[in-house]
Amino acid sequence: MAKGTAIARFLASVLAFVANVPVGQPEVHVAFDITEGLENREFVEVFLADQHGLPTEGRRVDPGEYRAVFVGANAVLSSRLPRALQQYDIALRYWYYGGEWLSLAHLYMAVETLGPAIIARHCSDKGFDQFQLAESVGIDVKKKDWKRELSYWSRRSGIFDDDNETYGAARHASDGIEHGIYELTEVHANALAAADKTWGYVRRALLWLCNVSEDDYPQLYSRLPRDVRSFRKIVRGLFVGDGSNPAPAGADYPYLEWTSSIKTATRDSDDFRYSFVENFKVHCSTRYAFRGTGLEIRGRNEPGSEPIRLDPVIEINVGPAARSKKDELLSLLKDVGDFASQAAEPSRSLGMKSSRMHVFDVFTNQVALTEAIAALLMVGRVAEAMMLTHKTLIGTCRLELMGVDVTRTDVMAIDLRIASLERQKLVFDDDRITSALDVEIQRLRSVAATLPPLVSGGPACVEETEYYNGHKVDILFAGEVGQGEDLAARLRLVPDEAFGRVVRTIVEDEDNMTAIACSAATALLSSTKFFTAAMEWPFDVEVVSRLEARIAALGDAAAAAEAEGPAPAAEPGVLAGEGGAEE
Repeated sequence: MAKGTAIARFLASVLAFVANVPVGQPEVHVAFDITEGLENREFVEVFLADQHGLPTEGRRVDPGEYRAVFVGANAVLSSRLPRALQQYDIALRYWYYGGEWLSLAHLYMAVETLGPAIIARHCSDKGFDQFQLAESVGIDVKKKDWKRELSYWSRRSGIFDDDNETYGAARHASDGIEHGIYELTEVHANALAAADKTWGYVRRALLWLCNVSEDDYPQLYSRLPRDVRSFRKIVRGLFVGDGSNPAPAGADYPYLEWTSSIKTATRDSDDFRYSFVENFKVHCSTRYAFRGTGLEIRGRNEPGSEPIRLDPVIEINVGPAARSKKDELLSLLKDVGDFASQAAEPSRSLGMKSSRMHVFDVFTNQVALTEAIAALLMVGRVAEAMMLTHKTLIGTCRLELMGVDVTRTDVMAIDLRIASLERQKLVFDDDRITSALDVEIQRLRSVAATLPPLVSGGPACVEETEYYNGHKVDILFAGEVGQGEDLAARLRLVPDEAFGRVVRTIVEDEDNMTAIACSAATALLSSTKFFTAAMEWPFDVEVVSRLEARIAALGDAAAAAEAEGPAPAAEPGVLAGEGGAEE
């Protein structure tokens, strides 16, 4: 697997070099033994998060160009060329505004790596040894340090083509980074002065060493590095209000919830062109409104490329009052879900104890249930969302059992796993399945026998947990909704002018939606705290506090609205809390 990873990284480095665009570092996802005839094949799968957000820029790779560089690099009997290609690959990843000094540092590492290869190639082409080559380029070979001078020549003339100004700036920046002898501002200034030309010099040297002709592949030589990380979209505007704190309840500052989606995608030769639709939801105090003044695009343009153009930007002038309660609740559930997923990020590392896998399974189920609850609330399925909320509440209690004390985490996790397997045995009427379950139960009991016994004093079952007793009414009510059709039906009753009341499968009931969303969000937050305690992983206390404040604010607002009675209908024509712009 290690050899395969090394090969994949070299292939990716060649890909990045040919396209002159960063491609990222390959990581192992799935590996298994393909030896012919094996009945038991070793298997490994590593969890890798899916890519999120909008597509990044890139380039189409010409197979002929890739083949020419790959074959040429492999034909060179030196390990220096692959190492230089990998440094070039890393330099591409740092090619963004503010990262030029890091990019140049790796470019100069490629220069130093290539120096001996440049000397060897010139000696081979001319039939010289190093002494004769030094004489031919005007180096005084009578001096003791003539080899050092030849090394300088390989970089200054062999790579930088006697461009002493660019060579000096690049070397100055590299020395400043490597030895820490200059301030970073000075290093960055030299990097900015030298970076653009250094890219070209290093690229030409690599292609020359790979025996790739400029006549055959002119675009390989002329292709500029593409900056895919500096692209920024910026919205500008004003929050207009009464001079009080503009932050919304439960938050530290006002902000826009900005979503960007692709409107159209077209192919233009080797490039793809996209148009986007931007939507903004404003989060601010009820005493403020947001007045948008413009949408900007920032990025590093390539010479000769068309400038980025925006469609005329409509005026964005929205206030928070127009944002619906459902939007606020769904936003809360999304933010809590994102926090929970981030808290579990260390799960990507290998080596998790097998006894803790059940803890991880319960927690991932909590995250999935919360996402399902949000999906049901979005379409007005209140009763169904309530049924899932009961499962999240019980799941939180189970995580408390496993996370309240790390000394008992493994024992409680195994006990709960065994109970789950015993319940599964009642479901299946297949001797093969039940036998397999018995084997797993016996294995878990053997593992449990090696662990220290539980110390008395802690909760021994779900009903004894602190979370269960603090939310007992919610748990029992949600459970009854799932078991009693009449109670679920009551949640689907809505007023009707003709019949008084009718049953609807889709119900837009803000009170019940608020209760369900707040209950599910609280359960997932508590689950995250219990889960990270059981796994002995960290979590961000400040984020938890902010999310808890949002839950409390929504609950308080719902209680106040209930006490005041139904609110008057909104005036027609009020802007619905979001603005749009196209680029």
